[in-house]
Amino acid sequence: SNIPQLNIVEEEKEQKPGMLDALTLDVTVQANNQIFVRGWGLDAEFGGKIAVTGTASTPQFNGAFTSRRGRFEEFGKRFKLERANLQFQGSIPPSPYLDIEATTPVGDVTGSILLTGSAQSPSIKFASTPSLPEDEVLSRILFGKDSTKISPFQAVQLAQTIRRFSGEGGGGFDPLDAIRS
Repeated sequence: SNIPQLNIVEEEKEQKPGMLDALTLDVTVQANNQIFVRGWGLDAEFGGKIAVTGTASTPQFNGAFTSRRGRFEEFGKRFKLERANLQFQGSIPPSPYLDIEATTPVGDVTGSILLTGSAQSPSIKFASTPSLPEDEVLSRILFGKDSTKISPFQAVQLAQTIRRFSGEGGGGFDPLDAIRS
């Protein structure tokens, strides 16, 4: 015989606010300097102020940290941190808005890496003084020479680096990266 199926309806329970919703936050963290950030090629000192408000379950972070000094190492070069501003505005996880410029002298040009936007989806650009196209700036940073004077192997490496930083490349097996390592 068939077992009849019962339609079970559960009584909705009234949701009470949790303990974390009852805790109101009003914390200010201020450090004029000595906030050290080290890793992934970065060695920098920051200072600033952040206010944490809201409730413990939904905290809000507002404020900024600004670099006092710093350097960044990438592409086998050392870059001076000209400016690094981290602007916090929002909830967990705190994802700061970035405004970072790092420069390095490359022959008669000063190459710059510009990192802007949110930390979750940053925009990376390359600039120089005097002004050159981005691919030319990257060629000077990577190889120390004009893009018309690089080898075919270096041209492939330059194209892959441009693709990686434009968000089109990355992932998968990179034979050039294996050789560099």
